[in-house]
Amino acid sequence: MQIAILGTGKMARGIAYALRETAHDITLSSREAARAEQLARDMSAENARTFHGSSYHAATARADVAFLAVPYGHAAGVIASVHDALQEKILIDLTNPLNAGFDGVATPEGTSASEEIARAAGPRVRVVGALKHTFAGTFAEPAINGGPAPDVLIAGDDAEAKKVVAGLVEAMGFGSLDAGPLRVARTLERMTVLLIDLASRNHWNWNAGFKLLH
Repeated sequence: MQIAILGTGKMARGIAYALRETAHDITLSSREAARAEQLARDMSAENARTFHGSSYHAATARADVAFLAVPYGHAAGVIASVHDALQEKILIDLTNPLNAGFDGVATPEGTSASEEIARAAGPRVRVVGALKHTFAGTFAEPAINGGPAPDVLIAGDDAEAKKVVAGLVEAMGFGSLDAGPLRVARTLERMTVLLIDLASRNHWNWNAGFKLLH
């Protein structure tokens, strides 16, 4: 599968690293293609496998699945720049619309980052909200302190797209749970606020996540 990672920050690098042992073709991307190309070269050398680097649009155009791994404040601009290339593809939205104090969300009541991104992308893009409360450091050690890996809750309106996303997060070493339709992202994004507060309050090392037992 052709995978585009839109971004070159900690989350983007974490996703690429977590998928390093899969057979997927992975392209990291940036507004500045040279930045992504350099990161791809570095990660290829470090992991003895090939990563590609390119611009947002070029990466999306060749992808089957794209991860939106940029801050929510940058998401609208990135979506606009790849809008035509995204059509008929799966877009995995990692973003959280955190406010300036990281103690709440900036989106209005009755919506979520994922729903706003879906509106911007258009009805032909299969938007799935996932990895929203997966801290960047956790990608390197899903089995936190030797324990069970956190669950990734997946929200979306396309059942087949959610199955593809579930397969990817399981390949990263996480559990996966279908959390329901895309509107459930409103809850998932607020769960991130809670996890940030818990990590800060308890002086955790930011390798933390939710595990549902049943």
